[in-house]
Amino acid sequence: MSEKSVPAKLALAPGQVWHTSTGGLAMVDRKLKTVNSWRCYMIGNKAASFVVYHTGRFTRGTVTRRHLVKRAVILYISGPMTGLPESNYPAFNEAAARYRALGNAVVNPVEVCAHLRDKPNVTWLEYMQPCMAALLSCEAVVMLPGWTKSKGARLEHHTARELGFAIVYPTNERE
Repeated sequence: MSEKSVPAKLALAPGQVWHTSTGGLAMVDRKLKTVNSWRCYMIGNKAASFVVYHTGRFTRGTVTRRHLVKRAVILYISGPMTGLPESNYPAFNEAAARYRALGNAVVNPVEVCAHLRDKPNVTWLEYMQPCMAALLSCEAVVMLPGWTKSKGARLEHHTARELGFAIVYPTNERE
Protein backbone atom coordinates (compact mmCIF):
# COMPACT_ATOMS: atom_id res chain seq x y z
CA MET A 1 0.00 0.00 0.00
CA SER A 2 1.46 3.37 -0.90
CA GLU A 3 2.03 5.96 1.78
CA LYS A 4 0.29 9.33 1.43
CA SER A 5 0.39 12.40 3.59
CA VAL A 6 -2.91 13.27 5.19
CA PRO A 7 -4.94 15.67 3.02
CA ALA A 8 -5.80 18.91 4.82
CA LYS A 9 -9.54 18.19 4.58
CA LEU A 10 -9.38 14.62 5.89
CA ALA A 11 -11.23 14.40 9.19
CA LEU A 12 -9.30 12.92 12.08
CA ALA A 13 -11.22 10.93 14.68
CA PRO A 14 -10.42 9.85 18.25
CA GLY A 15 -8.84 6.41 18.33
CA GLN A 16 -7.39 6.53 14.82
CA VAL A 17 -3.84 5.27 14.64
CA TRP A 18 -1.49 6.87 12.12
CA HIS A 19 2.03 6.09 11.00
CA THR A 20 4.31 9.11 11.22
CA SER A 21 6.97 10.06 8.72
CA THR A 22 9.50 9.63 11.55
CA GLY A 23 8.67 5.92 11.82
CA GLY A 24 6.49 6.06 14.92
CA LEU A 25 2.79 5.60 15.54
CA ALA A 26 0.45 8.33 16.73
CA MET A 27 -3.07 7.99 18.10
CA VAL A 28 -5.65 10.76 17.83
CA ASP A 29 -6.88 11.57 21.33
CA ARG A 30 -9.60 14.24 21.10
CA LYS A 31 -10.82 17.24 19.15
CA LEU A 32 -9.92 20.59 20.67
CA LYS A 33 -12.06 23.73 20.77
CA THR A 34 -9.96 25.30 18.02
CA VAL A 35 -11.48 24.60 14.61
CA ASN A 36 -10.14 21.36 13.12
CA SER A 37 -7.47 20.90 15.80
CA TRP A 38 -6.75 17.58 17.43
CA ARG A 39 -4.64 16.42 20.37
CA CYS A 40 -2.60 13.37 19.43
CA TYR A 41 0.02 11.36 21.23
CA MET A 42 2.84 9.12 20.16
CA ILE A 43 2.47 5.48 21.12
CA GLY A 44 5.23 3.00 21.57
CA ASN A 45 8.60 4.08 22.88
CA LYS A 46 7.87 7.80 22.52
CA ALA A 47 5.41 9.43 24.91
CA ALA A 48 5.19 12.90 23.36
CA SER A 49 1.86 14.58 22.81
CA PHE A 50 1.24 17.19 20.17
CA VAL A 51 -1.57 19.19 18.60
CA VAL A 52 -2.37 19.04 14.90
CA TYR A 53 -3.91 22.26 13.55
CA HIS A 54 -5.78 22.62 10.29
CA THR A 55 -3.00 24.92 9.04
CA GLY A 56 -0.30 22.34 9.80
CA ARG A 57 1.12 24.28 12.77
CA PHE A 58 1.77 22.26 15.89
CA THR A 59 2.69 22.53 19.56
CA ARG A 60 4.50 20.26 22.01
CA GLY A 61 6.02 17.88 19.53
CA THR A 62 7.75 17.40 16.24
CA VAL A 63 4.92 15.93 14.22
CA THR A 64 2.50 17.97 12.11
CA ARG A 65 -0.41 16.93 9.94
CA ARG A 66 1.93 16.69 6.97
CA HIS A 67 3.97 14.13 8.93
CA LEU A 68 0.99 11.83 9.50
CA VAL A 69 0.91 9.02 6.98
CA LYS A 70 -2.24 6.97 6.46
CA ARG A 71 -1.24 3.37 6.07
CA ALA A 72 -3.08 0.45 7.56
CA VAL A 73 -1.81 -0.05 11.10
CA ILE A 74 -2.34 -3.64 12.19
CA LEU A 75 -3.64 -3.69 15.77
CA TYR A 76 -3.88 -6.80 17.95
CA ILE A 77 -6.56 -6.84 20.65
CA SER A 78 -5.33 -8.32 23.94
CA GLY A 79 -7.23 -8.85 27.15
CA PRO A 80 -8.61 -11.36 29.63
CA MET A 81 -10.80 -14.27 28.51
CA THR A 82 -10.44 -17.23 30.86
CA GLY A 83 -13.15 -17.43 33.52
CA LEU A 84 -15.13 -14.42 32.27
CA PRO A 85 -18.74 -14.56 31.05
CA GLU A 86 -18.84 -15.48 27.35
CA SER A 87 -15.02 -15.57 27.59
CA ASN A 88 -15.13 -11.76 27.28
CA TYR A 89 -15.84 -12.11 23.55
CA PRO A 90 -18.22 -9.11 23.52
CA ALA A 91 -15.43 -6.78 24.75
CA PHE A 92 -13.00 -8.12 22.12
CA ASN A 93 -15.57 -7.83 19.33
CA GLU A 94 -16.59 -4.31 20.40
CA ALA A 95 -12.96 -3.13 20.46
CA ALA A 96 -12.27 -4.73 17.08
CA ALA A 97 -15.34 -3.08 15.54
CA ARG A 98 -14.43 0.31 17.03
CA TYR A 99 -10.86 0.27 15.70
CA ARG A 100 -11.92 -1.12 12.30
CA ALA A 101 -14.49 1.66 11.96
CA LEU A 102 -11.61 4.11 12.42
CA GLY A 103 -9.76 2.60 9.47
CA ASN A 104 -7.34 0.30 11.28
CA ALA A 105 -6.65 -3.32 10.40
CA VAL A 106 -7.44 -5.43 13.46
CA VAL A 107 -6.45 -8.94 14.55
CA ASN A 108 -9.03 -10.19 17.03
CA PRO A 109 -8.09 -13.38 18.97
CA VAL A 110 -11.79 -14.30 19.08
CA GLU A 111 -11.68 -14.59 15.29
CA VAL A 112 -8.21 -16.16 15.21
CA CYS A 113 -9.33 -19.01 17.49
CA ALA A 114 -12.90 -19.39 16.20
CA HIS A 115 -12.02 -22.84 14.82
CA LEU A 116 -11.26 -24.06 18.36
CA ARG A 117 -14.55 -23.07 19.98
CA ASP A 118 -16.48 -26.22 19.17
CA LYS A 119 -13.66 -28.65 19.94
CA PRO A 120 -13.82 -30.40 23.33
CA ASN A 121 -11.00 -30.19 25.88
CA VAL A 122 -8.97 -27.45 24.18
CA THR A 123 -6.09 -26.39 26.44
CA TRP A 124 -4.94 -22.85 27.21
CA LEU A 125 -1.76 -23.52 25.20
CA GLU A 126 -3.79 -24.62 22.18
CA TYR A 127 -5.60 -21.27 22.29
CA MET A 128 -2.43 -19.25 22.82
CA GLN A 129 -0.38 -20.77 19.97
CA PRO A 130 -2.42 -19.27 17.08
CA CYS A 131 -2.86 -16.04 19.03
CA MET A 132 0.87 -15.58 19.55
CA ALA A 133 1.52 -16.33 15.87
CA ALA A 134 -1.10 -13.72 14.91
CA LEU A 135 0.41 -11.18 17.32
CA LEU A 136 3.73 -11.38 15.49
CA SER A 137 2.07 -10.09 12.30
CA CYS A 138 0.92 -6.88 14.04
CA GLU A 139 2.49 -3.48 14.73
CA ALA A 140 0.59 -2.40 17.82
CA VAL A 141 -1.37 -3.98 20.66
CA VAL A 142 -4.52 -2.62 22.30
CA MET A 143 -4.82 -3.78 25.91
CA LEU A 144 -8.38 -4.26 27.19
CA PRO A 145 -9.39 -3.57 30.81
CA GLY A 146 -8.35 -6.35 33.18
CA TRP A 147 -5.36 -7.42 31.10
CA THR A 148 -3.02 -7.35 34.11
CA LYS A 149 -5.01 -10.21 35.69
CA SER A 150 -4.73 -12.43 32.60
CA LYS A 151 -1.76 -14.77 32.11
CA GLY A 152 -2.27 -14.77 28.32
CA ALA A 153 -2.66 -10.99 28.02
CA ARG A 154 0.44 -10.46 30.18
CA LEU A 155 2.37 -12.82 27.88
CA GLU A 156 1.12 -10.92 24.80
CA HIS A 157 2.03 -7.61 26.46
CA HIS A 158 5.52 -8.84 27.35
CA THR A 159 6.09 -10.14 23.81
CA ALA A 160 4.87 -6.90 22.23
CA ARG A 161 7.01 -4.79 24.57
CA GLU A 162 10.14 -6.86 23.96
CA LEU A 163 9.62 -6.68 20.19
CA GLY A 164 9.20 -2.90 20.35
CA PHE A 165 5.54 -2.82 19.29
CA ALA A 166 3.43 0.20 20.13
CA ILE A 167 1.09 -0.57 23.04
CA VAL A 168 -2.19 1.29 23.49
CA TYR A 169 -3.75 1.38 26.93
CA PRO A 170 -7.36 2.57 26.56
CA THR A 171 -7.67 2.69 30.35
CA ASN A 172 -5.28 3.75 33.09
CA GLU A 173 -4.16 0.13 33.50
CA ARG A 174 -0.43 -0.03 32.86
CA GLU A 175 2.20 -2.43 34.09
